[in-house]
Order: sequence, then C-alpha cells, then structure tokens
Amino acid sequence: MAKKGGAGDSGGNGAASAKGGKPGGSRPGEDTSNQGGPPSTLEDLELSGIADDAELEAVSQELERGWQHIENGEIAAARAIADRLMGQYPETPEVLVLLGMVESLEGKPEQALLHYEQASDGDPEYVEPLLCAAELYIWELGEDEKGLELCRRAKEVAEEEDEYLDALLLQAEAEINLGRERAALTTLREIPEVDLPETRYHVRAGRLLLDLQRIDEAERQFKRAHEKEPENVDALHGLGLCAEHRGQRPRMIEYFQKVRTIDLKEERPPWALSEDAFRKLCATALDELPEDLRRRMKNVPIVASDYPSQDMVKDGSDPRMLGFFSGVPFGEQGQMGGAPHLEAIFLFQRNIERIAYGPEDVEQEVRVTLVHEAGHFFGLSEDQLEAMGLG
Repeated sequence: MAKKGGAGDSGGNGAASAKGGKPGGSRPGEDTSNQGGPPSTLEDLELSGIADDAELEAVSQELERGWQHIENGEIAAARAIADRLMGQYPETPEVLVLLGMVESLEGKPEQALLHYEQASDGDPEYVEPLLCAAELYIWELGEDEKGLELCRRAKEVAEEEDEYLDALLLQAEAEINLGRERAALTTLREIPEVDLPETRYHVRAGRLLLDLQRIDEAERQFKRAHEKEPENVDALHGLGLCAEHRGQRPRMIEYFQKVRTIDLKEERPPWALSEDAFRKLCATALDELPEDLRRRMKNVPIVASDYPSQDMVKDGSDPRMLGFFSGVPFGEQGQMGGAPHLEAIFLFQRNIERIAYGPEDVEQEVRVTLVHEAGHFFGLSEDQLEAMGLG
C-alpha cells in the first residue's frame, strides 16, 4: 500500500512522499506501489499447505477477487472476502497478507502489522509481508529504521527480480527519509544497467535519483522507461521535471503539455466524484480550517477545478499539481503598489483522485492540499503550519 504524492504546487513531494506518506514513495499518477497481490500460481498456494487442486483454484480465485476490490477502492468488499478466507484458512500467509492490506487501508496499521508478522512466521521466505510491513513502518508510522531492516530481510530472501527491486527501491526511500543520501545513492546503484522487468521500476528509480539531485542518472532512467513505452505518461513527466531542474523551460513545457494531453484521456478511477460532490468536498475542507484562517481567507475563492488549464501549463506549471495559489501572499499585499491582485486557491480534482485509494482518501488529500495552499497565501513555512497543527 502506498501513500502517494504530497500536497503543494507540484503535487510532488521529494523523497518523503506525501502527507507523511502512504508507503511506496510513489508520486502522482505513478503506479509504483507494492500493493501485494494474490498468489500468481497454484504452486504458490501449495507452500501454504493447501493440497487439493480444486480447493487451490477456489482460494486463488477468491484472493484475486479480493485484490481486485482493493484495486477498485472497494475496501468493504475486500474485507468481506478476507474475513471469509480467514475463517477457513487462518494460517495461510497469502490470506493474512490480504487481510493486512485491507486493515492498512482501513487505517489500522498496528493490526495490519500483526497479520504481516503472522504471514512471515508462517513462511519466512515469503517476501510480500516483509515489504508490506516495511512500507507501513516507513510511510505510516515514521519508523524508518524498522522499515529499513525489513527491506534488507526482503532482499535476502527475494528470489524473483521484481521482489528484489521492490525491496531495493523501498530501502532507498527509507534511507532518504533518514537523511542518508549517500547510502541511498549506493543502494540505487545496485540497480543493473539493463532494461528492468517493468517500466515502473525505471520511473521509480528516476524519481529517487531526482530527489538526490542526480539529474543525469534520473534522466537516463526516465529515458529507458520512455524507450520501452513511448506513451508512458510517468516517464514523460519525469523528463519534464529533469528539464525543469536544468532550467530548460521550453523543453519542460513541451513534456508537460504531452503529460496534460495523455492525462486528460485517461479513465477516471472507480472512486471519482461528480463535479458537484468534489466542489462540496472543497467547501467542507474550508469550513474545517481554524476560524482565524477562515476569516482571513473570506475573500479568497476556493476554485474546484478538473485539471490545470492549458494556459497554466504553457506558463510552466506542473500539470500534475494538486493545488495552486494564485496571487500575492497575505503578508506582502500591503507592500504592493499598482493594480489590485486577485487571489484564488485552485484544487485539481483529477490529480487528487489519481493519487488516492478511495473516497475517504480523496477527502484527506483535499484537506491537506487546501492547508498547504492556504499556507502559500499566508506566506507560512512548513514548520509554522506544523506548529498550528496543519502540517
């Protein structure tokens, strides 16, 4: 499970993803998380002590249905399947991992960790519960050292290339969170200089290298992804960010315009809200701000928008930004002469929905994004927002 993307102008977030982060270190629009998954073959389930082929098939199909519900943001339906399987197979590691993922998405990390631990005890060579637990420690509980240790264990027992890469990339994310940038760079350089099994690994490595200001290396990873999948929007976005770091504004805008075109063609997630429902959600988030902030912002409209406009992107704005403050910060307004400035805060529905895992997560992302953009309006630092309980 991964919490993606931070609030703010770009919707990105450096290494310490998001909101304190859902695990996985992913950024808006990226499918980079290690969300676990059902056993891919019946042989996998045989390791859990289920011998009958018909029974194996039935359990495998139920697990697949459970994970599909998670993919669709249908957590209650996934919970029903996990509970039913637990009633029949309470010691099966694959079932325990499914239940743990449901609990993590329900906001119950301690219960999820318990079930991941039980799964690992049942099968010490099973990588999935190690990675899922590491993600929770790193992105939900802020216990990076514990997460780092689990990543190392996962690398030791990983037999498949994708398992090893998931563990390696998560290890680098934890090291960045801990301020160990040199260690993170050493970890990332374990990635072989070949095409990786899935494009998302190149994208995720590129993002982390970008966090470490290794622009040339990041660009190489994004280019590998782009060569494998020319229309991969995450790779194009990464190349745009590299151009931005280099001050290559025309090239950045060119990439960002391509990202905008592709993003607007993408299918909305199952939990996408109606325009009216999203607008109401933004209004509710505003009402929840402290009274003093609401009073100062009474003349600042909160604009619920579908996606950054073409003009915004032409002006150099990141098309995947979650929110945007337009105008002069509150503390500078008295110093400005000339014509009056119109302030407004934009919240972008598609981008917020893209990084969410369901309706409740959309609500949380709206709140966090609004707080950060309000911070821009007041000229507040992240430390000041944290002190006010709004970080």
